[in-house]
Amino acid sequence: MCSVLFTAFAFSLACGSTATSGPQNGGQQVDPDEDGTTVEDGTTADGESASDDAVADDTVAGDTATDACAGLAPPSCGENPGCVFDGACRVANDVCEGVHPVPLAGAYGVQPSFRQGDPCGQVNRECAWSFRRGFCVPFVAQSACPAGREEAAETDVHCMHPDQPALDCPYDGGWCACRRPAPYCGGAAPSPEVLNQATGWACMDDLGADGCPTRPIESGARCSVDRERQCIQGCSSLYQCVRRRWRVTAHLPPRP
Repeated sequence: MCSVLFTAFAFSLACGSTATSGPQNGGQQVDPDEDGTTVEDGTTADGESASDDAVADDTVAGDTATDACAGLAPPSCGENPGCVFDGACRVANDVCEGVHPVPLAGAYGVQPSFRQGDPCGQVNRECAWSFRRGFCVPFVAQSACPAGREEAAETDVHCMHPDQPALDCPYDGGWCACRRPAPYCGGAAPSPEVLNQATGWACMDDLGADGCPTRPIESGARCSVDRERQCIQGCSSLYQCVRRRWRVTAHLPPRP
């Protein structure tokens, strides 16, 4: 009797082992692909997902296409019709961003030339150089002063464009207008970059840090600063407020 029970117990163990060691997918064995790398559940032999690899490959290809201009130096950007040579070397989003501004000759590196006016308007009159964005943008004339000084400071006025009307906006304690660069008053010969200054939209207080007006001084105009205050206008004229009127009190010698 004992031998019969032992035989039945051993047969039960053998049947249990066979049932648990088989495949768990309904009894059908899944064979690997012919190359032995990918099985039916979409994983590779090393356990990684084949679909993840495909997505990664697509991402790399998309980045390469999108960043076609990102790795170019500024001179190469200027030669590539699909890029803008602003240092960022980007793909143009509109006609004006694709305009290559007139470059400054003799400068170190590539930069627009402001000597003949708007460097973008010279190429395409419908475009203008944007100091805020660093490349050519569609030109929009500003003919009215913004409501407040803060709004005016955020406005992109293209002062050098031939179609931009004169705009001078007074505000409480200050003003906003197109401001010309300081004149060259002699001395050591400046570099092309120093001479390449643009007339730009600026918002200023009525008086600068030196206590002198930030607007151009006109002889005979009314004033309210101290009599001792000396303000230089241009390269040689020294003005003082005499009896509430601006007067030229001295002329500075020219610089060698």
